[in-house]
Amino acid sequence: MEFVSPLRIQKLGKIIKKKEELTAEIFYEAMFRRVLSVSHLFCEGKVPQEKNKEIPPVRIVENSLQYKNIMRYSNRQKQKMEFGGFLGRIKFEGELGEFSQLARLTEYLHLGKNTVFGLGKFRIE
Repeated sequence: MEFVSPLRIQKLGKIIKKKEELTAEIFYEAMFRRVLSVSHLFCEGKVPQEKNKEIPPVRIVENSLQYKNIMRYSNRQKQKMEFGGFLGRIKFEGELGEFSQLARLTEYLHLGKNTVFGLGKFRIE
């Protein structure tokens, strides 16, 4: 995966800013949440009921993501806001079947927090 706009992923309500804290499980759960939330809005009740209890055995084998801090001004809140996130590449290895399907879907939907602002855009290579 190559992130071309900042990826903002939360864990326990806080934005992850260290690439060492990212795991394949965090990516899997973020992808599942994104697909689930979009499905609730647009798929007329045909949504996955719950994710597979077993997360596929996938691991990160390369991680060249770097956290880049981006600021934007909110006219509504009349203040600057931090919109930073990870840019760069990450490579996964393992049983990629279900993981890959979610990744293909979220490639179109984007991933993470603030996707409505264009964040979390990535390409699968």
